[in-house]
Amino acid sequence: MPHWTESVRRLEQLKLDVPKLAGNEMVNFALDNIRKESFEGKPWPKRKAGAVRDSGRNLLVNTGAGRRSIKVSRSTPQQTQLTANDYMQAHNEGENGTFTVNAHSRTRKGRTHNVASHSRKMNLPERRFTGKSDEQTTRIQKVITNRIIKALT
Repeated sequence: MPHWTESVRRLEQLKLDVPKLAGNEMVNFALDNIRKESFEGKPWPKRKAGAVRDSGRNLLVNTGAGRRSIKVSRSTPQQTQLTANDYMQAHNEGENGTFTVNAHSRTRKGRTHNVASHSRKMNLPERRFTGKSDEQTTRIQKVITNRIIKALT
């Protein structure tokens, strides 16, 4: 098989892989922003002064469940979309209001307790970690360009 037909085959495969590559880069971009505690170089608002319990840990990080919830929810050749748990989405967009907490169980000091559904007032400042960004677009373009070069060589 001539070299150019192999390159065409690899480019066809790359065409199918682009949404997955873009999604992976979007997730990595979001995780990098959480690690840096900023979005496009703009630092997030700090914690309230009285938050002694959490004073030593990074913002948006407690158990790691929020970071693990950031995933590609939908991917088409034209669009890739991320999703995260409700708490992380509320932080990404900033929320102010009363929200319903569904009934659930929790474990404290080795004992499991059932928690009834209730409402909770939250005032979360926007701590954007994902969204439209020139830096993210550049990173995705770089990954795809490198894969195109690799396919042609």
